[in-house]
Amino acid sequence: MNKVILTFLFFCSLIGYSQEFKQEYLLDYISTEQGLSHNYVSQVVSDSLNFKWIASENGLIKFDGHNYTTIKPGPEYPGLHNENIETLFIDSKNNLWIGTKSGGLSRIKLETGELDNFNTILSGNEKVSLRVRAINEDSNGNIWVGTSENGLFVINNTYDKLLEHYLFKQVISIIRDTYGNMWFGSKNTLKKYDPSEKRVLSFKLNEELSIITGIVEDTKRNCLWVSTFSDEIINNKPIFQLNFDNQNIQKINTSIDTDFFSTLFLDKTNKLWVGTWGKGLYRHNDVLGEFEKINLVYPPNEKKTVNYDIIINIHSDKDNVLWIATGLGGIIKLTEGKGFKNIDAVVQNLVLKDNLVILSVFKKKKFWLGTLRNGLFIGDSLSGLKQVKDIGNKKVLSIYENNSIYYVGTSDECFLMSESGKKISSIKIPLATSYLIENDNLMWVGTQQEGLLLLDISNPKAPVIKDRFTYKDEKNALGSTRITSIVRDSLNNLWLGTYNGIYLYDYANKKFVHHEELFNTALPAIINLVYVYKDYLWLGTPDGLFQLKYLNNSLKLIKRTSKQDGLYNDFISGITSFDETLWLTTTTNLVQLNIKDYSFVEYGRNDGVYTSQFYIRSLFKDNSSWIYAGGLGNLTYFHPNKIKKATEINSEILLTHLYVNNQIVTPNNPKDEFVNLNKDFSYVKDIEFTHKEKSFAIGFTSSNFSHKVHNYRYKLEGYQNDWVNLKLQNEVHFVGLPPGNYKLLLSSSIDSQNWSEPKSLNIKIHYAPWLSPWAFVLYVLVFCLVITSFYYVLLRHSKLRNKLKKEQELSEAKFTFFTNISHEFRTPLTLITGPIKELMSIKDLKTDIAEKLITVDKNATRLLNLINQLLDFRKADHGLLKLNVSDGNFVRFTEEVFLYFKDQADENNIEYTYKKEKNEIVFPFDRNKVEIVLCNIISNAFKFTSKGGNIKLSVDTEDNFCVLRLQDNGAGMSKEFQDKIFNRFFQIQSTNTSQFIGSGIGLSFTKKIVELHHGIIEVVSAVNKGTEIIIKFPLSISYNERHIDSDFKNTDKIEIYEKLDLKELNIKNLELEQKKNTILIVDDNKDIRKYLSQFLSPIYNVLEAKNGKQGIKIASKENCDLILCDIMMPVMDGLTACKNLKTNISTSHIPVILLTARSSNMYEIKGLKTGADDFITKPFDPQIVKARIATLLQNRSKMREYFLNKVRFEPTVSKVDTDDFESVFINKVITAVENNLLNEDFGINSLMDICHMSQSTLYRKIKSLTGLSLTGFIRSIRLKKSAELILTENLKMADVAMRVGFNDYKYFKVSFKKQFGCLPSKYKSIVQSQNEETI
Repeated sequence: MNKVILTFLFFCSLIGYSQEFKQEYLLDYISTEQGLSHNYVSQVVSDSLNFKWIASENGLIKFDGHNYTTIKPGPEYPGLHNENIETLFIDSKNNLWIGTKSGGLSRIKLETGELDNFNTILSGNEKVSLRVRAINEDSNGNIWVGTSENGLFVINNTYDKLLEHYLFKQVISIIRDTYGNMWFGSKNTLKKYDPSEKRVLSFKLNEELSIITGIVEDTKRNCLWVSTFSDEIINNKPIFQLNFDNQNIQKINTSIDTDFFSTLFLDKTNKLWVGTWGKGLYRHNDVLGEFEKINLVYPPNEKKTVNYDIIINIHSDKDNVLWIATGLGGIIKLTEGKGFKNIDAVVQNLVLKDNLVILSVFKKKKFWLGTLRNGLFIGDSLSGLKQVKDIGNKKVLSIYENNSIYYVGTSDECFLMSESGKKISSIKIPLATSYLIENDNLMWVGTQQEGLLLLDISNPKAPVIKDRFTYKDEKNALGSTRITSIVRDSLNNLWLGTYNGIYLYDYANKKFVHHEELFNTALPAIINLVYVYKDYLWLGTPDGLFQLKYLNNSLKLIKRTSKQDGLYNDFISGITSFDETLWLTTTTNLVQLNIKDYSFVEYGRNDGVYTSQFYIRSLFKDNSSWIYAGGLGNLTYFHPNKIKKATEINSEILLTHLYVNNQIVTPNNPKDEFVNLNKDFSYVKDIEFTHKEKSFAIGFTSSNFSHKVHNYRYKLEGYQNDWVNLKLQNEVHFVGLPPGNYKLLLSSSIDSQNWSEPKSLNIKIHYAPWLSPWAFVLYVLVFCLVITSFYYVLLRHSKLRNKLKKEQELSEAKFTFFTNISHEFRTPLTLITGPIKELMSIKDLKTDIAEKLITVDKNATRLLNLINQLLDFRKADHGLLKLNVSDGNFVRFTEEVFLYFKDQADENNIEYTYKKEKNEIVFPFDRNKVEIVLCNIISNAFKFTSKGGNIKLSVDTEDNFCVLRLQDNGAGMSKEFQDKIFNRFFQIQSTNTSQFIGSGIGLSFTKKIVELHHGIIEVVSAVNKGTEIIIKFPLSISYNERHIDSDFKNTDKIEIYEKLDLKELNIKNLELEQKKNTILIVDDNKDIRKYLSQFLSPIYNVLEAKNGKQGIKIASKENCDLILCDIMMPVMDGLTACKNLKTNISTSHIPVILLTARSSNMYEIKGLKTGADDFITKPFDPQIVKARIATLLQNRSKMREYFLNKVRFEPTVSKVDTDDFESVFINKVITAVENNLLNEDFGINSLMDICHMSQSTLYRKIKSLTGLSLTGFIRSIRLKKSAELILTENLKMADVAMRVGFNDYKYFKVSFKKQFGCLPSKYKSIVQSQNEETI
């Protein structure tokens, strides 16, 4: 009986210890379901970045916290000869050493990913079968390698050479102690290598036929712990302790019946862990003094315990996370708990344990738990809960206590119970959810179906419903029958939470006021609960947490916290408070909310909160501030002060992988078309991409495995300045980033409030070669080269261009010839038309003489038109010819032109006929231009038609065209010439045509004129048979308005021109005295000079010069008032002469009128730019010439008056802001005189020197500009200066005279009066009185 009791007590202690362990650590399971390649794991190690390297039977596995990468033998990793990994070791250089079951030893340089095999170094044969069991590193950096059958090897890690080979068997464990000694086991003997003595010492264990499997140094106890593998199961199998002080080995019993201790581990609290093969995991318990078994399955029934009975290795990383390698279940990760406890670890009641669904919690002296299907449980502790039989298996929604009476709301009634759990009474109130004492006799009860009840509890044994509040009751109206909570604030206000918002009870009117009457802010309809804390109302709703303030009969929303603020779930199920913080339950998590800054931390399954779903009203805080949160599958409880706060201090973001264009890039798997890595991406600080990398993705993780990251964020400096929240996404993608330099910053957070130090990665994206700055430099160079090449190509073709230009030069020569000959034609025309127009202007002219004059004028005008036609051809060739069209009878027009050639036909005995089908064909055309067309084709017909031949001109209409046909039976032409006769300068060279002289431009000009009229010209000819010219003008065509002659008199009558009625200009009105002015006529034509002199000499003095050079000479010597100068002259043309005259100070004042036979405006413009005052085109009208001369002389007279007034009266300015030569000259002379008023030696000679002129030239200049002699000019300036002195200074008149250079005062008075009209003494008073009158 005693043995049974002891066994039971021992079993209970094991259960209690195992339950305590479950609360101390959080268990996570990693197997093939999570990503391992095999569930047999022999070892786990951590590298410098805290990445986990896992040895398995199916390769080497790298785990970065998110991704599992398996390395196996193959072409990608030829240095790994076996996938069954036995042991792993990370040396001081961050190299990973790999021991395999039969493939020997390999090494991975983690920074570069380079994998090498060391079998050749160990045995000289790379293919040798070696089972490596243990690896470690001594103080000198040498690597010690233990094997099963091949002994112990020592390798130089720097030069990769073998240093020592010890022929020991079964070397399974190697360690280095704090003194630098190397300890290893060989079978059942513990060996020590002392580097100071360079010798091996042996310590044999008192356990036969065993093999040392594990060695651990215990610095606190100053000893080594040694575990072994025996050939049979040993009851109470011991471990061995070697004391460093006395070098003695003693047995320590473990109470574990096994044959195989597979590993030893000493944690940070110096508790020794023992892993067994098939018996599970044990830990030394300081209280019991024994090794207690640890249950590695939690929550219960989730895993099979047998899967975790084979413990092969235990590894602790830098964050004190334990990684337990097992033989069947993969890896168990043990993380220190946050302080949360769960009822399933301690509850003993099997009914409750099998149906853990907690709806309500209360604790005062005892624990009260309401469940979904098993009623109410009460107990002194959570492990000692018992079911209350009076309630049975009813659903318990709420528990409330008042005056030691407990109110328990169930699905159909409300129970009143004593503190011991005895039933006092019950009342038919189904689904009671909330309670609040009104006074000693009344209590408010909220329900899910019956609304709000006011309960009389004065007699607990017979409670009575005193009043009801529902939406069905008009007297006690309430907008909802579903009451979720009843609370009272610090101002004694009663608040209800319902499924229709919240209500405030108005005690005065005994009614409830809805929140919409208290403020305008919308609230969710369903209020899960109302909580009062710090004078605020806190509402838990399905849409988050609402903080309200009630003041002055109104509500105000202070803050809302929801998913938008980072909550994972914002369905608020419960609220309680502790030390300036609120503790909330959502559907899935526990939330700690700081009400000062509204930061929060969420806790879930990864933090030890194993309640999978929290229910409304299942959150409770007892008097000791322990908080209980019930729900589906569990009850989580904790004390807020004992919750370990998670921080990001030790957390670091690590890079895990790089994808480029959706392909993974690693040092061992380079992509020629992508970026190549020279080291593992996790160690990269800078990376560069070419233009080919259109997209890339960067993976990352947190180095801290003890806490689950809830949020990641990133920022790409150089592209954006704001952090981008990624939540749980641990990969960031970039597509189409422009070339440039960027810095990627990555950070993580556990609570979404505190963030880790950002991890940075410098990213450089290169330009495409054709878009880089150097490419544009090359483009510029290529462009320059192309331009240069093009230039040289042009030079090479210059000869060809020169040949082509000869024709153009010949053309220009002909054009110049036509232009010059027109000038020669216009000169005799001027001598004809000028006198004729003058004679025609005589009054009382006899009729017969007038008719003859008109005939002469008509033919002269005709000749002038022919000259203009020559000039029009040049315009047409340069595209400058424009039409001046007007409607006219084309039949009449062609008949008139036909008559011009009648005499020529008679002289050559040619039958010359005109045929018209209609008397009138009217359409718009330019008479001058079409006349040229008709004259050209008719004259050509006469030219090539022999005497006795015939020429026929006909006009008709066809298809909306006016068709003109000219037929002859002349020489004709072959077909090859018919396409060329309209080319410029083309002439048919044959025996028949050699006798005719021509330029070859007539038909070319004709075609241009026809085309300007939108017409067509064709030729049909045969040699020795004749030629037919066909011209078609469209009858309906719209011309631009600028081409229409609106002043044309629409008449086609053939009659002589009427006498020209020129309006005589009244020259006398210009008030110029005859013979007072001198005109210089410059023209190379003697007749023109004579003609001009004849009608100008009666009015002016006339001088003549035959060219420009002679004209300049005469103008420089004579006092000329105006110059009439022709442009086209030998020796020096008129433009050059005009420019010389206007730029010479002695002649610049003389007006110049240019004469020319050229009608183009460009010559007129050029003449005016050289300083010409006017421009007259020959032939000219004598009356117009006289008027132009008179006008210029009158303007010159006004200018003379201006300068005279300036000399005599106006103040002198220091600087003249004008380019006028005369103004500058006058100002210069006036200043020179004023500067020498008191200089007795100053006179005309001094002025000549200043102006650089002879006396005669200076005299003419001054006289022309002012009308004064030199002496009078100087005197006038002196007198003007004296007037200024009289007005500005108080001087005697004699002193004034002396100041301005007059030695004789009497002469001064006479001169002053003559210039100013008064004596000097009266001048000042007269001026002042005039000024006063003006004011």
